[in-house]
Amino acid sequence: TGVPHEVHDDASAAVQEGTEASLLQWLEEEMDEAAMLQNFAKGELSTCEHKDRIHISWLLIRDHGRKEAIRLLFEGFRTILGASFHETTHYFWAHMVHYAMEATAKSAVDFKSFLVLNPVLVNSNLLLDYYTQEAVWHDPAAQTQVVMPDKRPLPSLLSDVHASK
Repeated sequence: TGVPHEVHDDASAAVQEGTEASLLQWLEEEMDEAAMLQNFAKGELSTCEHKDRIHISWLLIRDHGRKEAIRLLFEGFRTILGASFHETTHYFWAHMVHYAMEATAKSAVDFKSFLVLNPVLVNSNLLLDYYTQEAVWHDPAAQTQVVMPDKRPLPSLLSDVHASK
């Protein structure tokens, strides 16, 4: 029969509170973007947390465009993470950052304003809105190649041609 409505609401509220708390923490932090990119290029990030991945994705897409940024992201994170590099998750986050950048292109002048306009990106569990645990964490192919979501498709900048008919 599914999860009782009140349990689902409590879980959703907890996720939203956690996202809001993380967003406020991210907004309070001062980051030297030039040093971050320089350290990333050298494979010497002091931390490699979700916020670092989102920020570096935003910087590289802003500076190099989607295609080159994905190449640089994969190359850099493969160097930093070694065998724990996960191609599907890194592609997912690069895609979501790019999609959000395009959706807010005229409004987000810096990373903090980008986050305010796209707070959902702070939630590292957003991935599970698109992938089952099995598809992303238990399929060995997902680590070494990009596996498309099995719950719902990634958002697209292209409109559905059939929907306009």
